[in-house]
Amino acid sequence: MRAPLGPGWYPSNGHATQRTRRTPLKQPYTPDTEFDAPIVQEKQIGGAVATSLWSTLGLSAPLLAASVVTMLVGCVPTVNTIGGHTDAELQQWAAEAQVRCVRRTHREPPYPFTTDGCTLSPDCTWQMCCVEHDMEYWCGGSATERAAADTRLQSCVAAKGGGRTLARLMYWAVRIAAHPLVPAYWRWGYGWSWLHGYSDETDQLK
Repeated sequence: MRAPLGPGWYPSNGHATQRTRRTPLKQPYTPDTEFDAPIVQEKQIGGAVATSLWSTLGLSAPLLAASVVTMLVGCVPTVNTIGGHTDAELQQWAAEAQVRCVRRTHREPPYPFTTDGCTLSPDCTWQMCCVEHDMEYWCGGSATERAAADTRLQSCVAAKGGGRTLARLMYWAVRIAAHPLVPAYWRWGYGWSWLHGYSDETDQLK
């Protein structure tokens, strides 16, 4: 007895031949050119649909980078953001910073003195260490003077209860991230416009 043929098979000249199914050709996609607005593409990511708006907003990587730099470049703080002190205390610090600056560098920055305490660090029993450090950073000066100011900050924080480890971290934070050429409000010489640099032109890269 001949075995029954499975679906899609039929006898041909005594042999079983499989029928080949034809797949209908897909019609080519024709974009709709009626509208000139950019198309928002949807991508499936982890089961959630993420909408890409880059083409719609017309943004590009260089433009985004330029926007970020613009927010930081030349940034000079004009308001005290340190808390827990009266206006009289802030004015006294500003006057003291001015006297110290003129005595040390024989000049005064065009922007008024401001302080935020310990920038991006906790303000604790060593807060005044950061205020005095800000007085020197606001004024600016030479690379040697900056190095001395950072060393004094480290010693002061350690002595005021911050401990050697935190003091060391804060020291390296200002050494690395507060160079006068860094476009940030905590840079050395922040009382001047950005790119003021060191007072000694031969020290610009130190």
